[in-house]
Amino acid sequence: MDLQVAKGTRPLRRFFFGLWPDQPVRKNLVCSTKEAVQVSGGRAVTAENLHITVAFLGSINKVQLGKVRAVSYVTASKFVITLDTLHFHRSSRMLWLVPHEVPEELVLLQQSLWDGLEQAGYKREYRLYCPHLTLARRSRMVREVVKPVVWPVTKLVLLESIPVPKGVSYEVAQTWRLDE
Repeated sequence: MDLQVAKGTRPLRRFFFGLWPDQPVRKNLVCSTKEAVQVSGGRAVTAENLHITVAFLGSINKVQLGKVRAVSYVTASKFVITLDTLHFHRSSRMLWLVPHEVPEELVLLQQSLWDGLEQAGYKREYRLYCPHLTLARRSRMVREVVKPVVWPVTKLVLLESIPVPKGVSYEVAQTWRLDE
C-alpha cells in the first residue's frame, strides 16, 4: 500500500468544473424526479451530489491543481437553465435530466472555461457539450414526465471527487461568481 495514501495525502486527486445547485434547487430536483428515478430501478445519485459537469479534468497533481485554480479569466454571465426532459443514456445505463433548450450563456461559459484551461495546458474536449444532471446509474429507460426545474445559475465551482465506501462524494474546492 502506498504510504502517502495511507496518511491521507493522495498524490493524484480527481477534479471537475460544474454547476452546483443551491439547497432550494436541489430540493426541487429531487421532488420533481423522485418517481422517475424509482421507476427506472437504478441507483439514485444522492441529493448532495447532484450537479452539471462543465469540464472534466480527471486525476491531477498539486502543481496542476494550482494551475487550474489560477484560471480566473473565465467570463460568463448569470443565466437560468430549465431542466425539463428525462434522457436515458443507453450505453452507460444512466438516467439524466436535461434542458430542452441549452442556454447560450452556458455554452459560452463552457467555451470560455476551456479557453482558460487550454492556456493552463489542458486539451479541450472537442465532442459536443451536452449538459445533463445524472439522476440514477444502472437504470432502465422510463417514460415518466417530470415537472420542469428552473435553476438560476450564479456560480461555477471546482469540485473534487472523493472516494467513499458507497461511491463518491463531491466537495467544492473553489467558487467563481458569474457576472450580472
